Amino acid sequence: MPRHLLVSSFVLVAATALFATAPRVEAQTLTSRLVARDMQGGYVIGAAGLRTVGASSSIAVSGVPAGGAVKCAILYWDVLADGGAPSGAQTIVFAGTSVTGTLIGAQPSPNQPQTGNYSYMVDVTGWMNLAGNGSYSLSGYPWTADPNASPTTEGASLVVIWGLRDAANLDLLLYDGNATLNSNGAGADVVFSGFEASPSVTMASVAFVVGDGEPALGDSAYVDGQFVAQNAFAGDASPGGGSFWDSLIVNGSSGLIPNGATSATLRAQDDGDGIAWVASVLSVDSPFSSADVHIQPQTLLVARGSDFVADVSALAHSASPVDITGQVEVRDDHGRLLGLFGGPQNGRLRPGHLLTRTIRRRIPTSGVPPRLVGTPITVIAKLFQQGTSNLIDDDFCRFVIQ
Repeated sequence: MPRHLLVSSFVLVAATALFATAPRVEAQTLTSRLVARDMQGGYVIGAAGLRTVGASSSIAVSGVPAGGAVKCAILYWDVLADGGAPSGAQTIVFAGTSVTGTLIGAQPSPNQPQTGNYSYMVDVTGWMNLAGNGSYSLSGYPWTADPNASPTTEGASLVVIWGLRDAANLDLLLYDGNATLNSNGAGADVVFSGFEASPSVTMASVAFVVGDGEPALGDSAYVDGQFVAQNAFAGDASPGGGSFWDSLIVNGSSGLIPNGATSATLRAQDDGDGIAWVASVLSVDSPFSSADVHIQPQTLLVARGSDFVADVSALAHSASPVDITGQVEVRDDHGRLLGLFGGPQNGRLRPGHLLTRTIRRRIPTSGVPPRLVGTPITVIAKLFQQGTSNLIDDDFCRFVIQ
């Protein structure tokens, strides 16, 4: 979703098609949380098994390259409990800040003494280091010294989406929910759709965030019927240590996602090891459009009275000039447009010529609607074909007003 943008203003946007965190039905499946198309960047996952670790722990994040910046960070956790979702299980202390998540799935126990398992998510973008890498403390989650008592938390994973101007171009999809498998041979299939793989795929990746995996019991993972991991969920929670939690990442240079694909089916299967599948990521290199826009924030947590600052750049990939209209939008987490920070502006991109602008907006000391304080807001930079409503490309980042 990077492209070249000729704007010195920006718009805050949480476009529903791009990112939506509205409550959803607690069905036994995973559904779309985020679709980032034509994005220069990638993702990493940090994980921590919590069930046998203690009442506090941490998640280590690594792999964001130098110069990269966090675009979005989502924290997932799963709680085992008797008698329904336990009170307070939706709240967790992340990096010293209490955050309240959303229940995204409620299912029977994955063959544990507790009767059910409950999965949660929360956007923690604003409390991340801008560069992403580092250790983030966790506490305040349900926990008991007896791992078979109720309630207790299986583990947590932090999915971090990062951007970098010169990184590979890819489509990235994040799905979440709860698909619990608790009988030998049972499987769940989730269709990831709406991406555009390169005509010649050179890199692809899928990830499975899963609770209750155990090393001595069997399970497996598939992509489009292709077996990609056996005994995939051993409770390693790598990195981070602990048990009963996994964030498995499978990378493939070719064959994992077919050339030119627009959908793929991910499957998790119980081969004797009950598991709770909570989230998955799919990324694949994608073709550039005629022009590319990229937005990279300079901060993620913005105090009222301070400036939000981001760098926006645009680049033409076609052999001839591209006439574009650029604008930057800001939206809340329900997709409601909060405003345009300048723009739209018209311009011409010469082939291979990079244009950059720094956008800046002061967050009012007062007058910010209470619903926006502490809630991630999305900034989207957009390029349109000049004189039309044809969207050439867009890119996004998130921040939180403190």
